[in-house]
Amino acid sequence: MTDRKPRRAILPPYDPPQDVATLTDHDLDYATLYIQILDGSAAGASWQTLARDILKLDPVADAELAKTIFDRFHARALWMTRVGYRLLASLPK
Repeated sequence: MTDRKPRRAILPPYDPPQDVATLTDHDLDYATLYIQILDGSAAGASWQTLARDILKLDPVADAELAKTIFDRFHARALWMTRVGYRLLASLPK
């Protein structure tokens, strides 16, 4: 059994993740979103499709905002594959 509290449910609109060198609560909350973004990118999906389907943004109504938010999520997802996963693995069980 673990003392770790379950993550809170998150619903759109999602706050963009912070660009910091530490693991954040948002990173824990957004882990599934990060995986979906990375999987979709690897499959060749456009940023517009991923922004619409995963982040629930409207890239037609406000392309600049949707692209900015998507880019922040994508960058953080990549950071998680390079650095964040080690920090995640070191969290207390």
